Amino acid sequence: HQRMGNAFFVYDNKMWCLGGYKNFVDASMMVNSVWSSEDGENWTMEADTVKGFGNIIEPKVLATDEAVYMFGGMVYDATPTVSNKVYRSTDCINWEEVETPAAFTARRHIAGVVQGNSAWLFGGITSAATDFYATPISGTDDFTTETWVNLMK
Repeated sequence: HQRMGNAFFVYDNKMWCLGGYKNFVDASMMVNSVWSSEDGENWTMEADTVKGFGNIIEPKVLATDEAVYMFGGMVYDATPTVSNKVYRSTDCINWEEVETPAAFTARRHIAGVVQGNSAWLFGGITSAATDFYATPISGTDDFTTETWVNLMK
Protein backbone atom coordinates (compact mmCIF):
# COMPACT_ATOMS: atom_id res chain seq x y z
CA HIS A 1 0.00 0.00 0.00
CA GLN A 2 2.63 2.45 -1.14
CA ARG A 3 1.86 6.01 -0.10
CA MET A 4 3.60 9.06 1.33
CA GLY A 5 2.17 12.12 3.05
CA ASN A 6 -0.63 10.00 4.50
CA ALA A 7 -2.39 10.14 7.84
CA PHE A 8 -1.40 7.21 10.06
CA PHE A 9 -3.11 6.95 13.45
CA VAL A 10 -4.68 4.65 16.06
CA TYR A 11 -8.40 4.61 16.81
CA ASP A 12 -10.74 2.02 18.31
CA ASN A 13 -7.89 -0.50 18.84
CA LYS A 14 -6.83 -0.43 15.17
CA MET A 15 -4.12 1.27 13.17
CA TRP A 16 -5.48 3.34 10.28
CA CYS A 17 -3.97 4.77 7.11
CA LEU A 18 -5.64 7.20 4.70
CA GLY A 19 -4.83 9.94 2.23
CA GLY A 20 -1.43 10.64 0.73
CA TYR A 21 0.12 10.12 -2.67
CA LYS A 22 2.21 7.57 -4.53
CA ASN A 23 5.39 8.32 -6.47
CA PHE A 24 5.04 12.13 -6.73
CA VAL A 25 2.55 14.90 -5.95
CA ASP A 26 0.04 15.16 -8.76
CA ALA A 27 -3.76 14.84 -8.88
CA SER A 28 -3.38 11.49 -10.68
CA MET A 29 -1.13 10.13 -7.91
CA MET A 30 -3.45 10.83 -4.94
CA VAL A 31 -4.47 7.85 -2.78
CA ASN A 32 -7.92 8.08 -1.18
CA SER A 33 -8.41 4.55 0.13
CA VAL A 34 -8.78 3.77 3.84
CA TRP A 35 -6.94 0.80 5.38
CA SER A 36 -6.94 -0.64 8.90
CA SER A 37 -4.94 -3.24 10.80
CA GLU A 38 -5.17 -4.83 14.24
CA ASP A 39 -1.60 -6.16 14.18
CA GLY A 40 0.35 -3.90 11.77
CA GLU A 41 1.08 -6.83 9.50
CA ASN A 42 -2.32 -7.71 8.00
CA TRP A 43 -4.18 -4.77 6.46
CA THR A 44 -7.79 -4.56 5.28
CA MET A 45 -9.10 -1.99 2.82
CA GLU A 46 -12.11 -0.48 4.62
CA ALA A 47 -13.09 1.82 1.73
CA ASP A 48 -11.65 2.64 -1.67
CA THR A 49 -12.54 6.32 -1.19
CA VAL A 50 -12.71 8.54 1.88
CA LYS A 51 -16.08 10.25 2.13
CA GLY A 52 -16.23 13.93 3.10
CA PHE A 53 -13.13 15.40 1.44
CA GLY A 54 -11.00 14.80 -1.64
CA ASN A 55 -7.31 14.42 -2.34
CA ILE A 56 -5.41 15.28 0.83
CA ILE A 57 -1.80 14.89 1.93
CA GLU A 58 0.05 15.72 5.14
CA PRO A 59 -2.94 16.27 7.46
CA LYS A 60 -2.67 15.64 11.20
CA VAL A 61 -5.15 13.13 12.63
CA LEU A 62 -5.73 12.89 16.38
CA ALA A 63 -8.11 10.52 18.14
CA THR A 64 -10.12 10.61 21.35
CA ASP A 65 -12.13 7.68 22.69
CA GLU A 66 -15.26 8.96 20.90
CA ALA A 67 -14.02 10.29 17.55
CA VAL A 68 -11.14 11.08 15.21
CA TYR A 69 -10.25 14.60 14.06
CA MET A 70 -8.31 15.61 10.96
CA PHE A 71 -6.57 18.98 10.93
CA GLY A 72 -5.24 20.88 7.91
CA GLY A 73 -3.22 19.18 5.22
CA MET A 74 -2.81 20.04 1.58
CA VAL A 75 -5.74 19.45 -0.74
CA TYR A 76 -4.54 18.56 -4.20
CA ASP A 77 -6.87 18.80 -7.15
CA ALA A 78 -5.97 21.08 -10.06
CA THR A 79 -4.02 23.40 -7.75
CA PRO A 80 -2.54 22.50 -4.36
CA THR A 81 -4.11 24.44 -1.48
CA VAL A 82 -3.19 24.35 2.20
CA SER A 83 -6.29 23.66 4.30
CA ASN A 84 -7.54 25.24 7.52
CA LYS A 85 -10.42 22.78 7.75
CA VAL A 86 -11.11 20.35 10.56
CA TYR A 87 -13.01 17.09 9.97
CA ARG A 88 -14.52 14.61 12.42
CA SER A 89 -15.25 10.89 12.01
CA THR A 90 -16.42 8.00 14.16
CA ASP A 91 -15.62 5.29 11.59
CA CYS A 92 -12.52 6.69 9.77
CA ILE A 93 -14.35 6.45 6.42
CA ASN A 94 -17.11 9.07 6.62
CA TRP A 95 -15.91 12.53 7.64
CA GLU A 96 -17.86 15.69 8.43
CA GLU A 97 -16.41 19.16 8.40
CA VAL A 98 -16.69 20.83 11.80
CA GLU A 99 -16.62 24.51 12.57
CA THR A 100 -13.05 25.72 12.43
CA PRO A 101 -12.01 28.33 14.98
CA ALA A 102 -10.62 31.46 13.31
CA ALA A 103 -7.36 30.94 15.21
CA PHE A 104 -6.55 27.75 13.26
CA THR A 105 -4.10 28.73 10.53
CA ALA A 106 -4.07 26.71 7.31
CA ARG A 107 -1.11 24.36 7.50
CA ARG A 108 0.21 20.94 6.59
CA HIS A 109 2.89 18.65 8.00
CA ILE A 110 1.78 19.45 11.57
CA ALA A 111 3.08 17.96 14.81
CA GLY A 112 0.34 17.27 17.32
CA VAL A 113 -0.76 15.35 20.40
CA VAL A 114 -3.93 14.72 22.39
CA GLN A 115 -4.15 15.60 26.07
CA GLY A 116 -7.50 14.61 27.53
CA ASN A 117 -9.98 15.93 24.96
CA SER A 118 -7.72 18.74 23.77
CA ALA A 119 -5.78 18.80 20.51
CA TRP A 120 -2.37 20.44 20.71
CA LEU A 121 -0.94 21.34 17.29
CA PHE A 122 2.60 22.60 16.85
CA GLY A 123 4.11 24.32 13.83
CA GLY A 124 3.70 23.13 10.29
CA ILE A 125 4.11 24.42 6.77
CA THR A 126 1.73 27.20 5.72
CA SER A 127 2.53 27.19 2.00
CA ALA A 128 1.54 24.67 -0.65
CA ALA A 129 4.22 22.31 -1.99
CA THR A 130 6.20 23.84 -4.83
CA ASP A 131 7.84 20.67 -6.08
CA PHE A 132 6.80 17.13 -6.93
CA TYR A 133 7.76 15.60 -3.57
CA ALA A 134 5.88 17.83 -1.05
CA THR A 135 8.88 17.90 1.25
CA PRO A 136 10.78 21.09 2.12
CA ILE A 137 13.77 20.48 -0.11
CA SER A 138 13.63 23.67 -2.14
CA GLY A 139 13.82 26.14 0.74
CA THR A 140 10.68 27.93 -0.47
CA ASP A 141 8.26 26.55 2.13
CA ASP A 142 6.82 28.89 4.75
CA PHE A 143 7.00 27.48 8.27
CA THR A 144 5.07 28.47 11.36
CA THR A 145 6.07 27.96 14.98
CA GLU A 146 2.55 28.70 16.16
CA THR A 147 1.05 26.48 18.89
CA TRP A 148 -2.71 25.94 18.75
CA VAL A 149 -4.94 24.12 21.23
CA ASN A 150 -8.65 23.38 21.01
CA LEU A 151 -11.15 21.12 22.75
CA MET A 152 -12.26 18.15 20.65
CA LYS A 153 -15.94 17.28 21.31
